Amino acid sequence: MINLRNWSKAEKVLLAIFLLMILASLSGTITAVLTRPTAAEMTAEDMLTLKGIIDGFYLESKRLPRSLKEISHDWGFDYEAEDRWGNDFIYTVQDKEVTLTSFGENGVAGGTHTDRDMILKFSLDPQEVKTREDIVDQDRKPFF
Repeated sequence: MINLRNWSKAEKVLLAIFLLMILASLSGTITAVLTRPTAAEMTAEDMLTLKGIIDGFYLESKRLPRSLKEISHDWGFDYEAEDRWGNDFIYTVQDKEVTLTSFGENGVAGGTHTDRDMILKFSLDPQEVKTREDIVDQDRKPFF
């Protein structure tokens, strides 16, 4: 154990400066860890990216893909159609309305907190702009 009572005032000031320098250098690391996007936020961005890819596929092919895997194979994308928890996105089409769903961390429909479903619905209009605020949970409440 360090006994600071025997240290001069100058040594204590130097120690304080040294400790402040360490804290300052760690602040960037701490900030990066605290502001890192969550799996849900990254999944939301992936869903919005998939919307753009599906819109492009529709414009090019004049039809919707039969599955998300078809986009990867036909368009040469090396794109995993999985959420950030490693679960496949659910892709459904009804009356030209597309629904992309992630069942959350547990991969099961329903749930709370990180297990909540994430649902993005959109029409076949490439001009339609969607943001993460358009993503709802299984109760149709805004996810974010």
